[in-house]
Amino acid sequence: MKHIGFVESNRSGSGFDALRAARTLGLHVTFFTCGLDRYHATPGGTEVLRTCIDEVVYCPTHELAPLLAAVVVAGIPVAAATGRAKAPAAKSIPLEPKRIGYRAVLADRRYVALGVLNTLVLTHMAALNIGLPLWVNQHTSAPPGLLGMLFVVNTALVVVLQVRATKGVARASQTPPVYYRAAIGFVAAALAYWAAGQVGAVAIVVALLVIAVLGHTLSEVYGIVGEWTVSTSLAPEHLRGRYLSAFSISFSAQQAIGPVLVTFLMATAPNAAWFVLAALLAAGCVASAWLARDTKEPNESDQDRAPIDDTSKEASAIS
Repeated sequence: MKHIGFVESNRSGSGFDALRAARTLGLHVTFFTCGLDRYHATPGGTEVLRTCIDEVVYCPTHELAPLLAAVVVAGIPVAAATGRAKAPAAKSIPLEPKRIGYRAVLADRRYVALGVLNTLVLTHMAALNIGLPLWVNQHTSAPPGLLGMLFVVNTALVVVLQVRATKGVARASQTPPVYYRAAIGFVAAALAYWAAGQVGAVAIVVALLVIAVLGHTLSEVYGIVGEWTVSTSLAPEHLRGRYLSAFSISFSAQQAIGPVLVTFLMATAPNAAWFVLAALLAAGCVASAWLARDTKEPNESDQDRAPIDDTSKEASAIS
């Protein structure tokens, strides 16, 4: 397995996005930091630390010598860390005389639409972090200790399945089946969640909630694969940073809107809440699949559209 190290991270979103991308690509992630408190205090930070990092190394990251020593201990070659590794050949970067920067992003209507729809695809986040605790504690007869176990099951499955779910998905045009699986998984989860609130037998409630979390986790894993594949493969190389920054607004929007929506639904219409959330997520997935069909990557010719294997995908991502 390939190994990648991160030295601290900004908390505006792009740093966490990079950690998620590394996890999606199946890399072993080592995080070098002088402390995790500020990341736990950032919205979404705890989830990123829990699901996207394999190893945390504590060291004075503002001092070069101790940092390099920690890098060596972690198994990352010092030559690569200090920049003495062989640099890749320079690539010519095409210019866009008419539209540059964010104007080019906004002019790419398909990409903007996929970013907006991704806000719906990410409905699984608030549904898990907000909806699941409210539903289990207030609307089911589940035992008190079950909720923690459900989160453990979700975390373990995400770690196990995330890399496998990326196999065979290297281009945006290959994401429609992934989006459909995410939609089906969440619809099945919503039905199981709702059913768990309609029965009183504890054993049946536990079984239904476990089934629901399994479907919810599959939706989460496949949704992430679709999200990252379309956001990275459809972004031109010379404007990739701005494209990804624009796409990541969907994550921030879901963090702002999702908890409010889920809490409102659970408080005012609990029996309909899961069906509304499932409809929103399924609509986002189906629409994203429709937009992603037959897409071409920037500057990609028809002859270049043959499938590539996972090894090539990882190598290109790292380079």
